This record gives sequence, C-alpha cells and structure tokens, in this order.
Amino acid sequence: MPKGKQLTDVEKGQILVLHNQCSSVREIAESINRSKTVVHNSTKNPQAYGSKKRSGRPPKLTPVLMRKVIREASKGEKSANQIRKALDLPVYRSRVQDLLRKYINLKYANFISAPILTPMHMPQQLGWAKNHET
Repeated sequence: MPKGKQLTDVEKGQILVLHNQCSSVREIAESINRSKTVVHNSTKNPQAYGSKKRSGRPPKLTPVLMRKVIREASKGEKSANQIRKALDLPVYRSRVQDLLRKYINLKYANFISAPILTPMHMPQQLGWAKNHET
C-alpha cells in the first residue's frame, strides 16, 4: 500500500524529461525533491504508476449517517449514547463522541452535577422557593 502523496502530472513530466536526458535516479530525486524509490518506480513503468488502488477498511458511518448524527447533536437534547440508540448506528458511543469532538461547530458541555434530593431536603427546598417567590 502506498504511503506518501502521489506524483503530480508536472512531477511525472519532469521525471520523464530528466530520465530521457540520462540523469541518474538520485539526481532526479534531488532535483524534484522526492524519494529515489518513487522516482525509480515511476521510471520503471510510467503507465502503471499510481494505478494501484489504495486499500483500507471502509468506514461504518456513511456521510449521510454522519450528517444525521451532527443534526441530532445540534439540537442539544441528547447524549452520544442516546443519539447512537435513536439513529440505530452500528458504532460504539465513543465513536459518536469522537465524531462530535472533531466537528468544530459543536461545543461539548458537561451537565452540571447536583446532589440527589432526599425526602428531608424536598420540603426545605419548597419552603425556600415559597419564601423567595416574586
């Protein structure tokens, strides 16, 4: 699998011209600022260079599903796990969180945690609310 960027058409032309002028692979590589390997591979078989398909695992989330996730998250009512369940996504919660973290228009906000109200606190809170009612 190729790792670097492919040669542009201009670079391919420069390599062919320098190769026809009997320049060495090292000289060509230095003049166009590319590796000797890429120059050698392109001079060995110019028609086959760049025709190999770049393999890789296909993403589970299609662009349509990604837009749906972002649309649900922009409403601001659901957590990542709730979005995952609502859209029936084939990924884990953490993948939804990563997707939302990478989207720059959304900002993550933690819920403000509060202690659980006990039965003893409920009447006190109601009394406070009635006293401060306007």
